[in-house]
Amino acid sequence: MALVVTEVSLRIRVLHSSRGVSDADELRRSVARMPPPFAGRCGGEASDARFGEIIRPSDVPDLVYELKPGIDTCFKGVRVQTNGAGLRAPREYARPKPDGTYRVLLLGDSQTFGHGVEHEETFGQVLERRLQEQLPLARVEVINSGVGGYNLYQEAVYLVHEGLSFEPDLVVILFIGNDLELPIFLISTRGPLATDRLYTGELIASLLRRDATTEPLHALVPNGLYVPREYLHMAGVEAYRVALRRIADATREHRIPVLNFVDEGIASLAFGSATTRAEIRELARSLGIVEPPFVFPNGFELSADDAHLNPEGHRRLAAQMLDALRASETAAHATEH
Repeated sequence: MALVVTEVSLRIRVLHSSRGVSDADELRRSVARMPPPFAGRCGGEASDARFGEIIRPSDVPDLVYELKPGIDTCFKGVRVQTNGAGLRAPREYARPKPDGTYRVLLLGDSQTFGHGVEHEETFGQVLERRLQEQLPLARVEVINSGVGGYNLYQEAVYLVHEGLSFEPDLVVILFIGNDLELPIFLISTRGPLATDRLYTGELIASLLRRDATTEPLHALVPNGLYVPREYLHMAGVEAYRVALRRIADATREHRIPVLNFVDEGIASLAFGSATTRAEIRELARSLGIVEPPFVFPNGFELSADDAHLNPEGHRRLAAQMLDALRASETAAHATEH
């Protein structure tokens, strides 16, 4: 009876956790789906695009998906435009980089993208305006490559395959707790009535295999989501290490400084233990990736139901980044431009 009750409880949890999941079928359908065009304003009765309408499958291995280029629509109540390179921006960025230009490349997910925030209010654009005041003799461009659902592994893949072509003078990463999780669209759901799984058995097996130093208990509870085996290398602590090394190798060759903004409270929860977090911090330091003092601006969410930052949260992010830039060696590097 105890096993039956446990199995039923896990299947109820599966039903809850699988709601709203973006799966592989949705990614395949995205090719044929286009977002409603921008009609002068967003919000109210204006049609809002779905995430599956503003992205498409990527031809780059392990990038999985990317923003569709050349769209102009409403998404999460704000106007979203992408340029020809599939970046959230109403303008193009010349390649090769024009002389006298100082460029910052942002790597991140939906917080960097600016989920629910107008383009000019994203922390990237705030940072661009403030950096321009500091560097009046240069043309400052902050390029936002953030895409909802990306983890650090994907961000590293983007940097190598596309980001470096913009010739950035600085790379900025915003760490979010789900940067260790598997990217969306790589899973498929098997509901609580699945007959090919015994969730209680999976839970017991996970507990027996558990490494308490690297894997939090909540990550072991079966959640009804299937992950293709070929993508398992993209998630977890080891994938994060691989991503850091890939970013360091790519930027070292071009002598591009990297700032990784990591809130220690978020990181401690994500990595599961202080020992693992300390090891990752030391790895970043040895690779030359700078982790400035940083506190994520909690309390500035879009709403009680949406934890993405509102415009004030973005302004506070930009202020911390600018302070870190001034305090680090990258400030001297920027002055040269």
